[in-house]
Amino acid sequence: MICMMIDIRRAAVVAFLALFCPAAALAAAPPMAVLDDLRLEQNGSGIREMLWIDIYEAALYLPGDRLAEFRRGDTMALDGETAAAFRIELLINEVPSIPGKWRDIFERHMTPAQLARLEAAYDRLGKGDAILFHYRPGIGTVIEMNTGSSERVDGPGLMADLLAQWVGPDPVSRDLRAKLMGHPQDAVSARPVESNDRRR
Repeated sequence: MICMMIDIRRAAVVAFLALFCPAAALAAAPPMAVLDDLRLEQNGSGIREMLWIDIYEAALYLPGDRLAEFRRGDTMALDGETAAAFRIELLINEVPSIPGKWRDIFERHMTPAQLARLEAAYDRLGKGDAILFHYRPGIGTVIEMNTGSSERVDGPGLMADLLAQWVGPDPVSRDLRAKLMGHPQDAVSARPVESNDRRR
């Protein structure tokens, strides 16, 4: 019951913001993510909706020589040996605080100081700002915001848990997962069950 009330309040906040914010224009995620000397290609992208409001555009980036392999599956799990990036571009003017599911993941993998810096940077985000999560073997997971914030966590754990939200067995949206996995036709057929998606 408590979780349901939190979800209802969060949905009400988003609906309120949408009433007083201009309608978001459809974003166009970049076709590539460039990480120093590494170039990752877009595997798929889609819009995260809540109460029929466009909240953010998400895009998944993977090594180009493995796109066909990943697109054969319905889900993806980071194996620790594969570089990956996930980009979010915000489509609303006022951004609520870090979603609860994200916070749970960050708390498992980040120090309190890192989380505090991340929260402060997140609170400054608005429409058109982007967050890039990227992982490289031997380097770890980096969270970058176009406002200048950057935090790094060793190992693949943080990125693996983050990706599971969008392309794992229990995603925030089956519609969005299908698009990120490069199956737009599957996304269309998945729309009737979208009402069961979690508020993340």
